[in-house]
Amino acid sequence: MGHRGISIQWMGGAGLAVLILAALTGCEPNNPDSVPVGTMEADVDGVHWKAANANANELGESMGYAITVITGATINGDVMNISLVGIQELGTYDFSDDDAPAATASFTDNGDIGETFGADSGTLDITAIDDESAKGTFEFEGTLADGTSTVSVTNGVFNVEWGLFPGF
Repeated sequence: MGHRGISIQWMGGAGLAVLILAALTGCEPNNPDSVPVGTMEADVDGVHWKAANANANELGESMGYAITVITGATINGDVMNISLVGIQELGTYDFSDDDAPAATASFTDNGDIGETFGADSGTLDITAIDDESAKGTFEFEGTLADGTSTVSVTNGVFNVEWGLFPGF
């Protein structure tokens, strides 16, 4: 298996829009007309949330660590991001770790970057990963950057194919 990691980098409104568009319009390298349709769902503050589409994209490397993002989004603009930097294998990872290899997660409500809840604590369990797809579970407690509101994401699951930027 190749070098694999999963991460999210906040790039401002325009950068985030490009990242989300790339993640949701990914295609198989040998079939540019296909769009991988993965799944991602969770309970957000006790309400079931389900992405219209989800996939994973390796975005390159930073300081020697692979950066990949798993993204799911709804039609109304809710975005769930799960990220790893430098994590290359199956296992359970804490969202609270700050040093690479590290896992992060966020939930953006209705596409409003001002309503992005970054994970303060929680876990990601990668149960399968290869050159075709990744699967796992997640949960986290998130807080807005200004600290005024929190969100609880529980019972999260994803099953995604590699999108526009495959990692292998």
